Amino acid sequence: MSAPENVRLLADERAAARAAKDWAASDSLREQIASLGWIVKDGPDGYELAPKPAYEVCATLADLKAPPTPPASRCGVALLVDGWPEDLR
Repeated sequence: MSAPENVRLLADERAAARAAKDWAASDSLREQIASLGWIVKDGPDGYELAPKPAYEVCATLADLKAPPTPPASRCGVALLVDGWPEDLR
């Protein structure tokens, strides 16, 4: 999927800010791009734009947030998946 023109322009502006080591502007532009539903992946040859996932992505297990304290009454839920593990994700 190709990003819209306005998102590509923001990403180009962000790349210029990074080249100038203007980290505050770069971070602000990244947030603007994210608010439009896209993420920026930086690489050695520049950047890539990808649609923002509908769910939160953590780079490591340590990044996971602690679950909320469960209520006094508890219940259990099980999900059995046979095939299509990508759909479960």
